Amino acid sequence: MKRAHKLDDKGFILVVTMVLAMVALAVTGAMLFMATVGSKIAGGVARYANTVSAARGASDVAMNLLKNSASSTAPDFGTVRDVTCLDMKLHTATCATGPSTTTACTGGTGTTYYQWPAANCGTYATATSTDATVNPDITSTFLDANTGTTTYTVYTKIINTQSATTATTAPTMCNCSSCTYCYVYTVLILSTKNSSSERSLVTFTYAIYDGNNLE
Repeated sequence: MKRAHKLDDKGFILVVTMVLAMVALAVTGAMLFMATVGSKIAGGVARYANTVSAARGASDVAMNLLKNSASSTAPDFGTVRDVTCLDMKLHTATCATGPSTTTACTGGTGTTYYQWPAANCGTYATATSTDATVNPDITSTFLDANTGTTTYTVYTKIINTQSATTATTAPTMCNCSSCTYCYVYTVLILSTKNSSSERSLVTFTYAIYDGNNLE
């Protein structure tokens, strides 16, 4: 009887040991899984941060262009798709009130018509589309600091311009006391990583009046 009792103890200890080993294995597996997922998330955040940085860089270029639009239509960085179109977007409102001699604009009061040249900027729907890859005004490429290859492509597109060019209307639009002109731009910046689904979209409204700017 004593010998059988000893065998039972050994069997019980074996079972307990196996259970503890399985628990330890499960815990180890869970920790490895969490570490793997954490690494993937951290890598995704880092890649997204790089995409956002490219978009912010292009935003700075766009704002500097808007701020100096009275004297230049050439951005500090990037390739302009159509200079005539960009010049019109910088200095002419998207739509104006008056006789609808061309394509009518949606929204607004009274009869409005599309002022940007369709031959250069595309149709009203195309030029004001929120897809920055469709007829972008500026396209920029950025290199990967580690590989030296082109990794990010950034599209900059002005989708709407409002203007007030008299001392009566400009102060109301830009809330400036003695300004004589005011332009308000809506800009899209889309940053994409080549051969990847990573994207970052920045949208902002930027106003200038008599050489000053309001973000």
